Amino acid sequence: MTKNTKCIFTKKDAKHYAIPGGDCYLFPDSPTGRLSSALVDQVGRYPAKGYQINDVCTESFLILEGDLKFTINGKTKTMHPMDVAYIPPKSPYSIKGSGKVFVFIEPKWDPKQNHAA
Repeated sequence: MTKNTKCIFTKKDAKHYAIPGGDCYLFPDSPTGRLSSALVDQVGRYPAKGYQINDVCTESFLILEGDLKFTINGKTKTMHPMDVAYIPPKSPYSIKGSGKVFVFIEPKWDPKQNHAA
């Protein structure tokens, strides 16, 4: 167990990042330290050009609002509210459109393992 024993977080607890195509709010890690989560307000394309890859994490996206076009490993699908997209490690991906998503990241997110393809 990590030192973080807090189990309930509000958006005020999240760290804000401006990202290509929107805003990301990264919440503190789970009490076990194995899971991260984020709220993303998407308006545009992520990444701005090309594709993104996470070398280690599986990213699980729950679409809350809007219609977003996910391209994962060369396959494209338009996602709608309450749809889920999983991005496995080492999978090139991009997201385009306007909407809000909640992202679960396992193991916890580390910026050193997330890069352009």
